[in-house]
Amino acid sequence: MSLHSSSTANAGNTVDIRRTVERLIASRQLSYREYHNFCAVILSDNQIDEDERLQINRLFDAVQSGKLKVVN
Repeated sequence: MSLHSSSTANAGNTVDIRRTVERLIASRQLSYREYHNFCAVILSDNQIDEDERLQINRLFDAVQSGKLKVVN
């Protein structure tokens, strides 16, 4: 799963990120690898749009509140 955005495919990435976040929240767990991929997207120099940032923040909020568990 690649989460990095590019300006030419940003709309598709936003949908992919939204679907991925929704799937992970519904499953109530995500792997350390997935967690680190989302962290890398937020911290990278690649630009992500506001909707992508909101979706990723939803994921981090779910982890922080205990609604989503990070597993091996």
